[in-house]
Amino acid sequence: MAVLLVFVPAAAMLALGFFAVRDVLVLRRRGVRTDGRRIGTRTGPDTGPADVAYEDGKGRRHHIRVRVADLPPEDGKPLVPVVHDPARPERAMTQAALRKPLWRADDGHLLVVGAGTAVLTAAVIVCAHFL
Repeated sequence: MAVLLVFVPAAAMLALGFFAVRDVLVLRRRGVRTDGRRIGTRTGPDTGPADVAYEDGKGRRHHIRVRVADLPPEDGKPLVPVVHDPARPERAMTQAALRKPLWRADDGHLLVVGAGTAVLTAAVIVCAHFL
């Protein structure tokens, strides 16, 4: 039983990681694509967060702040593909951000840290058992 307690930090990190990427998981499962419009960048055209406005299925307008790297190249078209949750339209992200692997999503590194902590803990337990 005491051996299982050493896995608590790894389990906590994994839980935090899944909590951090839950929006990505929900949007991948039931998200609806819509066109948003880039309405501004906070610091410069190629840096800092950008604001994107979009309408949900009921015609209500919403805003999200996204990384400039998650926007399509600005080729004169202000349209940005956005995916939102019909149940909670304020939960949204760009289609480019949604396509990233989970570990590259915002705070997805917590999944990697949790898995690494679990593997390292298991390796230490196995080594301690044989030494």
